[in-house]
Amino acid sequence: VVDHGPRLVDWVAEGSLDAAFVAIAGQIELPKGVTGQVVGVDRIGVLAPATCDLHSTDRRQFAGRTVITYTTDYSGEELDGRVVALGATPYRAATAETAVRLGRLLGHPVVMPRSLLRTYLADSDRELVTPRFGGPRLSLVTRVPTAPYWKSALPTVGRELGLSGGSAHT
Repeated sequence: VVDHGPRLVDWVAEGSLDAAFVAIAGQIELPKGVTGQVVGVDRIGVLAPATCDLHSTDRRQFAGRTVITYTTDYSGEELDGRVVALGATPYRAATAETAVRLGRLLGHPVVMPRSLLRTYLADSDRELVTPRFGGPRLSLVTRVPTAPYWKSALPTVGRELGLSGGSAHT
């Protein structure tokens, strides 16, 4: 099931879902009987479509550009602020797919979590890695107590998604 984080957390709380992976668990008050465990940080990357001449994440490369932004948590304003600090104008997209489509159509770089970036990366696109933007913390949300099989799956999920860090409780 794919949906917005708050709805997924509510479904876990009511028992409609056994677990959910969300990026907002550390930014909201989880319902009673629900717990979250950080899987890792989903670093923000830059998707440079073939229609975009961006070749690095150097400040000079961003200056004067429009940059499409998208994130999976509530840090959109912070991400946009970091883009502004590089001299660019952020344009926040409502969904990851919208961000990528707009970037390709208009020739703008797209700043978004790398797990999503890799999902949408086409052969003609380039992925530029940068430490500038941080990234959302992806968490596993379950009812209490968390089943052992979920806990044992966390390192594998983190590796498969290319996350950094993890294993801390939210």
